[in-house]
Amino acid sequence: PEPIIVWLLDKGTGELLPKVKQSQNIQKKAIRILKDIEKNPEVDPYVRWNKIKPEEGRSAVEAEFGIMHEGYLSDIPWDKAEFYSARDADATIRILPILMQMIEAKGLMQTFITDMKAIPMVADMMEAGIEIDSEYFKELSVYFKDHMDRLEQDITQMAGGKHINLSSHPQVSTLLFDTLKLPTVKGKSTDEKVLSRLVDKHPVIQKLRDWRSYHKLKTTYSDQIPKKSRANGRVHTTFRITRTSTGRLSSANPNLMAVPVRSEEALLIRKGFVAQRGCSLVSNDYSQIEMIIAAEISQDKNMLQAFRDNADIHSRTASLMFGIPECDIDPTKHRYPAKRIGFGILYGITASGLFKQLEVAGAGNWTIKDCQDMIDMWFRAYPGVAKFMKDTSTHAKRFGFVRDLWGRIRYVPGVYAFDQWIRLEALRQAGNAPIQMGAAGVLKKAMGDLVPLYRTLRKEGIFNPLIAIHDDLMFEIQDELLSTAVPTIKLIMENAVKLSIPLKVDTKIGKTWGEMEN
Repeated sequence: PEPIIVWLLDKGTGELLPKVKQSQNIQKKAIRILKDIEKNPEVDPYVRWNKIKPEEGRSAVEAEFGIMHEGYLSDIPWDKAEFYSARDADATIRILPILMQMIEAKGLMQTFITDMKAIPMVADMMEAGIEIDSEYFKELSVYFKDHMDRLEQDITQMAGGKHINLSSHPQVSTLLFDTLKLPTVKGKSTDEKVLSRLVDKHPVIQKLRDWRSYHKLKTTYSDQIPKKSRANGRVHTTFRITRTSTGRLSSANPNLMAVPVRSEEALLIRKGFVAQRGCSLVSNDYSQIEMIIAAEISQDKNMLQAFRDNADIHSRTASLMFGIPECDIDPTKHRYPAKRIGFGILYGITASGLFKQLEVAGAGNWTIKDCQDMIDMWFRAYPGVAKFMKDTSTHAKRFGFVRDLWGRIRYVPGVYAFDQWIRLEALRQAGNAPIQMGAAGVLKKAMGDLVPLYRTLRKEGIFNPLIAIHDDLMFEIQDELLSTAVPTIKLIMENAVKLSIPLKVDTKIGKTWGEMEN
């Protein structure tokens, strides 16, 4: 327990402490006491193993020995718990030097150090939490319920007065395909992909989609988030740095990374996350970081020049694809498809996948052949990226793994599978992994660089790291510190790593997460 650790340190017997941190809770407390990971390089063995085998964690253990059931130390007799704990600590200490040798042998030291330097901020984010407005969420649940009730009434009328349980997929399927005689897609499925294709067939479809949207917002967020808050009125998520194969952080209990943002109604959820009195929330988002990493890795001349010109990357792409000046680019016919292709290619999009995206968005009347032609046009616009994708695929097939800019490894054993679809999925992952991992490495490097800043300035006022979501770091900062803190954060983040093209951070400030302005 923490008081014992503090007492031992105070007595000058800190060397008696096992310098090993395996559970996240112990890790968080130890980092808070020891303060500086660089001066105290004791490390979590799971972090070390994650560098070596990012695909293998609990799932690998369960595959070998069976399912690991959840349990607590209080579930077993003390004498057995004492023996297990001692044996576990002993085994952990023994394996540390072995893991370090493996990290060095595989050339993973740089990415390992970056991860370790980011851990203090991860621990500080979990400790700080983020304040919520519980009353606001209660009102929001009522608002969502009112809209659901009105939509349910409309749908009931369209069903000829028959009440339909809109949460029941069989009843909805009967309404759509038996009562209203709508054309079937994928059998009689009623999932979102099917509804998006049927939206122009009958007005009930959009009402059903809206009802499901409100239902999810209410049951997943506005009803549940207040239940996750502690006595201090703040929600404390758990961030994990070893749960994704790409090195990105993950969030749980609650998953703040999943809080929606893509619609006005979804933004209402974010408005329930607030800054404490006298403070503001400050969002710092790396602009186009994945495209920048793609340009850096591939050294594509056209893409590099677009970023050096500070051009709108999607308008520049559309200009190169369609052979028209940027001033003549149509937002729907040219820029939007170019944007979707650009992001999609980084994730291995296919012509049919692009077709579905454009169809849902209503961005022009394209065929699957048109979509394939546009993907080919994109690669002709950026031949360096095309070559990088091809070379990465070849490397993955030969060696079974790929690396990012910083040396991090992603294993793709599926490239050796007999099943064609498994092989294709593995190659898609191989093409995308260096880009995602590269972007994650930039963010983690910035996190480590920012620790001294906020820990120094917080002596003068409130300065808390709150959330790391994809390419965005959000802080809660006392208003009096904003003039100093905001430009310094931006400077540090934009200079976290040196690339061929400059990094750009977009900063937004507001009193709630859903109302932030440049």
